[in-house]
Amino acid sequence: MPLKKIEGGLDRESSSFYLGIDQSYTGYAICAYYEEKYYIEVFKSDKRGIKRLVEIQDNLYRDWE
Repeated sequence: MPLKKIEGGLDRESSSFYLGIDQSYTGYAICAYYEEKYYIEVFKSDKRGIKRLVEIQDNLYRDWE
């Protein structure tokens, strides 16, 4: 479950978009972006290495609300 969601007008149902992952020491963010519109979800994580990458993958393959 995301810690925070930031809406920037991106229609995630019908838009094509670029997807980016920004990792930090205590968590990560997943950002969808297209033509100046965006949607960001921020996650806190205590996992490291491969376990963190698996957690990110799980969040990428779920339905975005």
